[in-house]
Amino acid sequence: MASGRRLTDAAEREAAGAWLAEHYQAGASIPTLVKAARRSYGLVHSLLTEAGIDFRPRGGPNRCRQSTEPTDKFLETT
Repeated sequence: MASGRRLTDAAEREAAGAWLAEHYQAGASIPTLVKAARRSYGLVHSLLTEAGIDFRPRGGPNRCRQSTEPTDKFLETT
């Protein structure tokens, strides 16, 4: 994907979106795609949206162990 030019042509946007979607679905993160495509985060996100991508949840794996204690402990009567 060539950088430095506006993607105004529908066919170019579709081709760029397909390339980004292929790599995103293969596991690449949006910041990784931004660097690879040398485009802004906003444009990459827009092209993925136009390509019909279902975005993964934000953040990486949760390495913290889930607490088994109630979160509203202060409401318990003593």
